[in-house]
Amino acid sequence: MITGRIIRESYGKKKQQHTFTIELENGELKLIKGRNLYRNGVWRKEWEDEDAREVVLEEKHERGKLARAAREERFMEKLENFYFS
Repeated sequence: MITGRIIRESYGKKKQQHTFTIELENGELKLIKGRNLYRNGVWRKEWEDEDAREVVLEEKHERGKLARAAREERFMEKLENFYFS
């Protein structure tokens, strides 16, 4: 089991791959794809202020929604270019 703190997370523009930068207990930074992180199981510590967590979680979901919409838009542009060029 590895213990660490997520210090950064992002979505890849093309494939919406969730990537995390985790600071391990020894101070080392590790970059890991969400699909690999979730595959092994993830447990989180409770926040001191769970209401603040809800705000952060909502912001994360909003970014995911925007990323999916942008990907769909890029896909439709490619499709239009394919059929109408």
